[in-house]
Amino acid sequence: MSKTIAAKFLRNEGMEVFNGNELLIKGALETAGGVHLLTGYPGSPVSAFFDVIAACAPLFRERGIEGRISNNEAHSVAAVNGSQMAPLRAMAVMKSVGLHVASDALALGNLAGPHPDGGAVIVVGDDPWSESTQVPADSRFLFRHLFVPVIEPSTPQEVKDYVGAAFELSRAGGLYLGYVITTMLADGGGTITCGPNHYPLANAAHPIDLDTFSLDLENRVLLPPRTGRREVSFADRYERLGEAVRRLGLNRLIEVPGSDELLLVTSGLAFQYVQQALEDLGLDGRIPVLKLAVTWPLDRRDIEPLLQRFRHVVVVEERRAFIEEQISQFALGLAQNGADRVARVWGKQFPGSTPGFRATLGLNVSMVTERLGRLLRVIDSPLAVEASERIESELRFHDQTAREKLSIPLRTPTFCPGCPHRDSADVLLQIKEQFTDEAYMRKHHGCGAVDLVFHGDTGCYTMLMFEPNTPLMH
Repeated sequence: MSKTIAAKFLRNEGMEVFNGNELLIKGALETAGGVHLLTGYPGSPVSAFFDVIAACAPLFRERGIEGRISNNEAHSVAAVNGSQMAPLRAMAVMKSVGLHVASDALALGNLAGPHPDGGAVIVVGDDPWSESTQVPADSRFLFRHLFVPVIEPSTPQEVKDYVGAAFELSRAGGLYLGYVITTMLADGGGTITCGPNHYPLANAAHPIDLDTFSLDLENRVLLPPRTGRREVSFADRYERLGEAVRRLGLNRLIEVPGSDELLLVTSGLAFQYVQQALEDLGLDGRIPVLKLAVTWPLDRRDIEPLLQRFRHVVVVEERRAFIEEQISQFALGLAQNGADRVARVWGKQFPGSTPGFRATLGLNVSMVTERLGRLLRVIDSPLAVEASERIESELRFHDQTAREKLSIPLRTPTFCPGCPHRDSADVLLQIKEQFTDEAYMRKHHGCGAVDLVFHGDTGCYTMLMFEPNTPLMH
C-alpha cells in the first residue's frame, strides 16, 4: 500500500506537509468511525480534491470507502441524503456556485437531518477575490438561508481537524454542517500534525442490510404537516449544536486580562490577517481576539457578556457582514432590554465617515493593518498613542504603495491542461469554419452559409471567448 499511495496519508503521528485539498481527505480519514462516502463535483478552488481521491484510490478500495465524482452538485448531495438512511458519514465537496445547484437537495436533507449515528458535511470552496469564479459569492449566506450551520477553518491544521469536528457537530445537532474553505487555504497548505486514521467497519467490502421497515418516515419523508414540525425542531437542534461547540472548545477567546476597551472578532483566513496586523502594529497580545470556528448560528450566551464588557467590538471578516450582522442583532436586543452598557459594533463601517473593512472581494494583511490603525485613532484608543510610531509607519507605507501605478498585463484564464473542453473547442471551430463556407454548405446541405455562435453553461465554457477560440462567440 505504501508504494501505491503517498505515505503521508497513512501517517498516524508526527508532522507532514499537505495542501488544503489533501487536508480535506486526511481529515476525513482521521474522522472517528471513518467516513463512508466522499463525493461532489469539481470546481476551483476544490477541484484538486478529486485528484486526491484518485491518488488515494488503492487505499479507498482496500478499506471499502466510496470516493467518486458525481454528475453534478445536486446529485452529490442527493447521494449524501441517501446515505443518511443508515448510520453512515458522508461528505460532498463543491465550489461556491455549485452550492446554488445543490441547494434544493441540501434544504431537504438538512431539514430531515442526518442519521442519529451518521453525519453529513457539505464542503464549499469560496473564492473571495473572484479569481476563478464568474459570480461573486459568500456561501455563508446561502447556508444560513437553508438553516445549515457554518464552520470555517483559519489554518491548515484546522482544515484537517475541522472535518472531524464538523461530523461530530452534525451528529450532536442533528444537522448537516456547511464547511467553508477559501482559495488561499484550499490551494495553499502547510505543516500539520497528523493523527491516526479511522476506517469504517460498514463499507463497500462489508455492506450492511437496510431494514426499510425501521426507517423513520415521520422525519425523513417530508411533506405537510411534517415539514412544519421539522422546522420547529431547528431551535432544539441549534441548542444541541451550541452545547457541542462549547464542549469541543471550537470558538475561543484569546484573552488579555484587564482589557475592556476593544475586542476583535474574526474567523477564517481573516484570523491570520488579524494576527499579522497586530504584530506589525506592535500590538500582539495587547488586544483580545474572539476567534470563531462556527460562524452561524452564534450563541447569544457567548456573545452578550462580551458586548457588555467591551466599549467597542470590531468584526474583521472577508466579504459581507455575516458575523457582524448577528452580533449587531444581539447588541440591539441588549439595548432594547435596558442593558446598562452595550458595546458599539464596527466592521464594514467605522465611526463617522471612516470606511471599515470592505464588503467586496477579499482582504489581506496590508488592508487589515491599515484599517485597524485608522480605527484605533478614530476611537481615540490609548493603544493608538502607545503604538503611534508603528501605526504612522504602516499608514505611510500603505499610502505610498497605493500611489504607485503599475501596468502589468493581465493573465488570461485558460482551460486546464488535459481539459476535454480543449478538444471540444477544436471540433466546434472546425464546425464553424465549415458552416460559414458557402461552397461547403451548398455541396453538403443545399443551403447558403450559416453563421453560428457557440455558448455553454456557467463556468469554464465561458472561456471560449478567449484566443484561440474567440471566433466561437462572434
